[in-house]
Amino acid sequence: MRYIKNNRFYQLWEEKKYKEALEQSIEGTSTKKERISAFLFGSDKERNTTLVVGGISVGDFLYDYIRIDPHVVEAIDFARSDQIDSIFAFSEFSKGIDPNSVGDISQMQGYVAEKMLAMELTAKGHEVSFPTASNEPGWDILVDGERFQVKNLSDPSGIYDHLSKYPDIPVYINADLAHHFEGNSSVYIAENIHHQEIVQLTKEHMILGQELQDFEIPLITALVSTVVNVKGLVKKESDIKHTISNIVTDTVTRSVGGYVGQYSGAIAGGLLFGPAGVIVMSGAGAFVGVAQGGKVAGLIKNMAAKEEVIRFRKDLNQLIDEVITEIPAKLERRNQQWLTTKQQLLLTNAPGELVGNFEAIYQDEQAYLKNKRSELSTLKAGIENMAHQEAYCETLAQISNTGIHPSKYQKALRKVNESLEALVKKLKKMGLG
Repeated sequence: MRYIKNNRFYQLWEEKKYKEALEQSIEGTSTKKERISAFLFGSDKERNTTLVVGGISVGDFLYDYIRIDPHVVEAIDFARSDQIDSIFAFSEFSKGIDPNSVGDISQMQGYVAEKMLAMELTAKGHEVSFPTASNEPGWDILVDGERFQVKNLSDPSGIYDHLSKYPDIPVYINADLAHHFEGNSSVYIAENIHHQEIVQLTKEHMILGQELQDFEIPLITALVSTVVNVKGLVKKESDIKHTISNIVTDTVTRSVGGYVGQYSGAIAGGLLFGPAGVIVMSGAGAFVGVAQGGKVAGLIKNMAAKEEVIRFRKDLNQLIDEVITEIPAKLERRNQQWLTTKQQLLLTNAPGELVGNFEAIYQDEQAYLKNKRSELSTLKAGIENMAHQEAYCETLAQISNTGIHPSKYQKALRKVNESLEALVKKLKKMGLG
């Protein structure tokens, strides 16, 4: 069974034209209408939503998928195109599962949610892996070296239970429960995970999968759609800046970026920047409102808010410093992840073109991150001469593009929020709000 929709990929792979095969689009040459009708994730309304498609190759997708768990390539004969599809084999996991059993569905949908989240986070630039044992107490997934639990539930009780039992292990939750945990320092939002959609996807297509021995098709379709949409936003830095600007001016419903546009500014901030993002974004509208006037910048420098401005800029610089400090460790984690993946590929006699393609992607990502480090240093040097709204939005945009997980800079981001609130209060007191 072929899970990659682009048949040209398989043809080229059979002809041993591996480099050209890996450069093929993961979506194939289907029309927009065909892509949407094949999008098996969500309601009719969501199926009719235009997807952000373009620039995601088979090589890009396979690289992200395999590096999460390099052992998926064990015992694969890469010379055969049908063996490529066995990388995606989840049917062993679903054997013995009863689609009509609430307990079995709960177990399976949890597994699907973890896979979906892993691909979402990897597409955002994080290093993701699963524990070697499936029953690690309190956590399901490792993100940028940090342990996280993953919960996809219909109500928040199970999340409260986890936070009570494992207060030091943060948790990713399905986006539809986000409003229960705004600002909770241990709760992160899984943007593309929605409880009923995952359950429905799991139940309907598990039945289909048991009939056709093909549960993988709907799941791989959902994974591809997630990666395409996430990378479509991440690769367009102008869209990231536009999204952040819309959030802080409380026009988030006009922002781009998938599910981000469906939430209030506070929750949307949490999607991008973790728990501290909820608090920062909830107060940012007032800040922007007082900072946009053409005369405000000059007034601030000459009036009593000068102290608050200095503090705000200082905290913004410290936030940048903290992110820059995390980059060397991130480069090393990614290097180790690639070395593990490369070793596994070589053990299975993967074609040199495949290894070369993956290594080129890895090198590009490392170069991109090093460039981001330089850009952040340049930004820090120029903050003093930037308007406050511009400095604020530019800093958040640059940070979001580094792939540094928000858990690494939550305290620094909260300090920025505190100085932001102090500045807003002073400006309002001066009649500039």
